Amino acid sequence: MKLSFLAKKILLNNNMKSKPLQAILYFFLVFSLATSCTTFSPSAQSNSLDEYEMYKEGKYVKYTNSELGISMLQYGAFRYAQNKKQYKKLVKGTKVYRGRNKVLYANQTNMYQFDVIDYFFDLSIGEKNSYPKGYFSKTILCNGKDKVTLVVSKLKMDKKSNADFLIEHFKCIK
Repeated sequence: MKLSFLAKKILLNNNMKSKPLQAILYFFLVFSLATSCTTFSPSAQSNSLDEYEMYKEGKYVKYTNSELGISMLQYGAFRYAQNKKQYKKLVKGTKVYRGRNKVLYANQTNMYQFDVIDYFFDLSIGEKNSYPKGYFSKTILCNGKDKVTLVVSKLKMDKKSNADFLIEHFKCIK
């Protein structure tokens, strides 16, 4: 890692007299750099989003990832990010849910204020021990090696049925 090498060089070449303080600062700097970045998994390249009709209520979007063996049915009003560049553009100026190994991120804005995010969902490889209060999550293992977790944020309005819909339709491809 170039950043960690650079950080080490700066700290060690600094005229600090306390070695323990240098070690603590170095650890903190490396830990901060390693945990603050949002990354997308190479598996995101296998994403597919297709318009799909279901029920009598209208059109939905069907998401699939053949590499991970997952699928999910979604409402069509989401804005999607499938790589880091799209993600940065989508979350600019908002509080974000950080994570590593993202496969897909999507948010839905308020229909009257397009810069206000009502809620979002995040698909990532792996599983955390806990999630923020009020968030919904479901983890599945479909390809025999990668656990994939769907996290749906706390909803601004009483739209628990939206989260229930996403979680119910997050499945393994059969």
